[in-house]
Amino acid sequence: RVTKELPDDWQNIQSTEQAIAWWKNRLNESCVLQIKLKNNARLIGLIFLYETNWKNAKVDIHLGYLLEEASWSRGYASEMLEGLIAWANEDTQIATIIGGVTNDNHSSIRVLEKCGFIRIAQNNENMNTHFYAYSFTNPDGQRE
Repeated sequence: RVTKELPDDWQNIQSTEQAIAWWKNRLNESCVLQIKLKNNARLIGLIFLYETNWKNAKVDIHLGYLLEEASWSRGYASEMLEGLIAWANEDTQIATIIGGVTNDNHSSIRVLEKCGFIRIAQNNENMNTHFYAYSFTNPDGQRE
């Protein structure tokens, strides 16, 4: 259930070799961060950050994240996004954080909206995906 809406190469990883190849692909295309519990440092998920759309010396960051199913509905995604927003707010080169979510992923939609993301677009190729953005700039492109 965690990866059901993700691209084909995220599905049906059945061997160590497939897992290593998947991991290398993620490291080549994005910055991968770990989500760990504070009390025991157990890994519960991953964050994927992709830099895109350089404009006026600013960059948009596309966000993806995975949480193990046992960690759903426990506030971890909100805490992770709040921390990411605080970190990105310190980097004056980041204009926007953008996240995509499927229509039926109501929990992720609520998390994005709770953390101040605004719905900006629907993917024309896949009418099931919506994009949400958290902007650090005003309409003139200036950092707020």
